[in-house]
Amino acid sequence: GTNGAADILCKWWAHQQIVYEILLRFIVSPHVVSKVAKRHLPRRFVRELVGLIRSGDPRERSYVKTIIHRLYEKAVVLRSFVRRCIEHEFLTFMDLERTAAANPAYPGLNDLLEIYCSIIDGYCVPLRAENMVLLDRILLPLHKVRSYPAISSHVAACLKGYLEKDPSVAVKWAKALAKWWPRRDSTKTPCFFQELNALMELIPPGQFNLVAQDVFATLSACMLDPHFQVAEQALLCWRSEYFVSLVAQHRSAVLPLVYPALHENAKSHWHPLVKSLSSNVLRLFSEIDPYLLRKCGEEWKRERKNRKTVEHERKKRWEDISIKLQKN
Repeated sequence: GTNGAADILCKWWAHQQIVYEILLRFIVSPHVVSKVAKRHLPRRFVRELVGLIRSGDPRERSYVKTIIHRLYEKAVVLRSFVRRCIEHEFLTFMDLERTAAANPAYPGLNDLLEIYCSIIDGYCVPLRAENMVLLDRILLPLHKVRSYPAISSHVAACLKGYLEKDPSVAVKWAKALAKWWPRRDSTKTPCFFQELNALMELIPPGQFNLVAQDVFATLSACMLDPHFQVAEQALLCWRSEYFVSLVAQHRSAVLPLVYPALHENAKSHWHPLVKSLSSNVLRLFSEIDPYLLRKCGEEWKRERKNRKTVEHERKKRWEDISIKLQKN
C-alpha cells in the first residue's frame, strides 16, 4: 500500500542521508584542499553527482545542491568541469522538452539555476569568453521552452547577475525577449513582461538606443493584441519614471515605432482602460515633443493613404483581370 511504500522510502533515505553527510563533511573539511578533492573525486563521480539534481526527492536535491556549491568553492581545478556538467543538464532538458509531446518532468532546474546564479556572482570583470557560454547557449534559449514560467524567476536572477557584470548583456537579453516573445502562449506572457520591465529598470542609458528597435516593435505589437490584458501590460511600462526618461532621450527613434498602435488604441479600442492608457502616453509625448508627435501623425496619415491607394489599385487590377476572364 501507500503507507508501506512511504515507510520503505523513509528507511531508504535514512541510509542515503548518512552517505550525503559523509560526502559533505569530506568536502568542507579544512584538511581537504583543491588537489585532494580532485584526486579523490574523479570526473565521472562529479558528473553523476550533478546528474542527481534530477532526483524526485527534494531532500536529496537539497543535499546535492549544497555539495555542488561547496565543491565548486573548494576545488578550483574542477570548476570548469562542474560548469560543463551543469550546462549538459540544461541541454539535456532543452532537448527533451523540444522532442516530448508534453512538458517533461525535470526536477532540479531551479536548483541548478540557483547554483549558477552564485557562480555568476563570482565571475571576474571583464567577463571572459568561457563565462558567456552559459548565457548564449543556455539562459537565453531557455526562453523558448514551454515550461518557462516554472523557472522564469531564477533565469531572470541569473541574467541580472550577468548584466551587473557586463552592460552589453542588455542587448542580448532584449533581442532574446523579442525573438521568443510568446505570441500564442498566455501562460508565458506575464513572465516576459516582468523580465522586460526588470531589464528596462536596469539597462544603462548607453545601451538603450541599441535595444529600442526590438523592444518597441514588440511593445507596439502587444498594444494591438486582441487580448486587452496584453495591451494593458505593454502600456503600463510607461509608469516607470526611468523608462520614460530613457524614452524622452530617444524619442525620435521610439515614437515612430509606437505611434500607430497608440493612435489606433486611443481612437477605437473597445476596452476603456487600454483606450485611456494609450491617450495618456500620447499626451506624454505631446508634452515631451509636440512637434515630433505632429510629424509622426502626418507621416502615419500619409503612409495610411498610400496603403489605401495601393490596395485600391491592386483591387482594381484584379477586377479588370476578372472581367477579361469572363469575356474570354
